[in-house]
Amino acid sequence: MKTNTWLKRCVAGTAAITVALTPQTLAIPQEAGSPNQSSNIRLAISLPQPIDESDLEQYRQMLDLSDAQVIFSHHAHESYVERFQGLARTKFEDLTKLSALAGDALGEGYTPAAGALQAEFSDLQSEIEQGIVAIDEELFARMSAVLSESQLNRMPRVQWHRERARSFPLDVFVRAARIDLARLIDQQKLAPQSMEAIEAMQIEYEAQLTPLIASLKREAKKNSVARMNALISYFYAPNGERLEEGTPEATARGEVYLRNLKTLSEQEGRTERRLAELNNQFVPRFLGVMMASEAREFEKQFLEAGYPVLYPDPTDPRDLLDELVDFPTLDPAVKEALQAMRQRHRESYKSVCKEMANEYDNWYETIARTRAQGDYESYREKMRTLRAKRWKLNEDCIQQLADTLGNWDADYSNRLREMQQDVAAIRERGETDGFPGM
Repeated sequence: MKTNTWLKRCVAGTAAITVALTPQTLAIPQEAGSPNQSSNIRLAISLPQPIDESDLEQYRQMLDLSDAQVIFSHHAHESYVERFQGLARTKFEDLTKLSALAGDALGEGYTPAAGALQAEFSDLQSEIEQGIVAIDEELFARMSAVLSESQLNRMPRVQWHRERARSFPLDVFVRAARIDLARLIDQQKLAPQSMEAIEAMQIEYEAQLTPLIASLKREAKKNSVARMNALISYFYAPNGERLEEGTPEATARGEVYLRNLKTLSEQEGRTERRLAELNNQFVPRFLGVMMASEAREFEKQFLEAGYPVLYPDPTDPRDLLDELVDFPTLDPAVKEALQAMRQRHRESYKSVCKEMANEYDNWYETIARTRAQGDYESYREKMRTLRAKRWKLNEDCIQQLADTLGNWDADYSNRLREMQQDVAAIRERGETDGFPGM
């Protein structure tokens, strides 16, 4: 039995099912009439981890707890862990069983029975999550009882931190929406002066980030069951009767399914893009108050995580330019020329990269909003044109470097020749590669 045309265009049936289309797999769901051959299908269990000692340490720093308050919070946390473990013992086994039962049902196709089991699984998972939220809030209430007024004013930030932790990882298409910059900052261990300069800005960021993430998580959870039901309605009538495929009526049902999928996914896609935009708005602000070495590493981590098809760029001469500008015995006139060259290159380079990032985000926002592939050839052509433009900028910069330095230093002359050869080889491979991919 051949897969219908409308099904080929479909990018995601339900992100809650490990064998259905997710932002990671981008596979095509099988037809309900053809049993899935995978014998280990399971619904993905996604539950928050308990608050642990590392979280308590972050809370201590956020609230500036005294030694006595730290001891109290650890005692409160011991009770919290006991309650969390009790919830896990009573509910998690049932959830695991439902995951297996629903997976077995999906092995038979997208049937009403599979849909009912998925809904039951989703309800139980939500019930467990609500129980975890209640246990979290009980811990925070106990901690709040021993806080001063100024510390209580900081307590919302602790709660934001936990709410984001309960929501991650985000199963999204727009990759820059997956990143929590506050977490990146914490992981980087900035110098005290940088942390002091960044704190107010970080709180502003977290206040905007947290509700967006919570909203996206709620939408995704609500829509996962609805997407499954929409797919089942293509294959089965409300009375459970199996419907024919390959008919004009089936084509019409397929179009209804795609419209329903777009309606369900529209807000999720918009929120994903808003998260990506928020991150891109705050990254330069954070960079502006960090030390140079910290800023360089922070920007690198964000760009490579959010835009993996664009970064790292092996043709970028930035490192060599920085090294040369800082060279201690460089002639002042040459140094000035290199500084101007670096400035021109970075401005042009960032402009092209911004265009590429925008196209990349546009493409995945469209998939997130419609769960269907758009005009890939148009996207591919734009991205490859911009990549070629970025290569040319780097090639020209390397050539200008070589012309400016002349025979000043043999080692640098050799490095520049090697860079030119590398860029040429990358260009040649790029003529037949699969960039930017799906």
